Amino acid sequence: MRTFGKWLGRILLALVVAVVVVGLWKREEITRLLAVNSLFAEDKIVHNFSHMDDAFLSKPLSRGDGPTAELSYGPEYAPPATVNDWIEARDVTALVVLKDGQIVYENYFKGTQPDDLRISWSVAKSYLSALVGILLDEGAIASLDDPVTTYAPKLKGTAYDGATLRNVLNMASGVTFDEDYLDPDSDINKMGRA
Repeated sequence: MRTFGKWLGRILLALVVAVVVVGLWKREEITRLLAVNSLFAEDKIVHNFSHMDDAFLSKPLSRGDGPTAELSYGPEYAPPATVNDWIEARDVTALVVLKDGQIVYENYFKGTQPDDLRISWSVAKSYLSALVGILLDEGAIASLDDPVTTYAPKLKGTAYDGATLRNVLNMASGVTFDEDYLDPDSDINKMGRA
């Protein structure tokens, strides 16, 4: 019986050492997986959505060489008291008000800061639509009815092959994508885990 106990102890020790080694070797992947699996957890959602680069692999993109313009601050604006109720009811994390091209109000809530990398979610669609409109006006895009693969050739042979720019901009490409954040088996959650 004593020999069995020694062997059992050695096996358990070897398993613990193996778990520690794998944990150290794969700690970044494990940390990201844990972050993705708690992405919508009520106590972590604000931090997660302000630091998505902690949960997902990311790569900085150059802003390019074009000119930029700082937004100046104008006369300070005090929002009506009812705005505080609106902010609280919607779990707003930041509010910036511009008037005549100047920032007149800027405030951050729920522990967020101006330098947080906030995820834009569907707001990005508005920016993308504006950029496509500019490219269309400049002639860089011939028609919204062009195949999306004309401008994104890597999509050839995928579910987007055959979809037009108009289809994609209208989110009517025919590609099925389940974005149910509360369903662990939805496409959005599977993508997060991948």
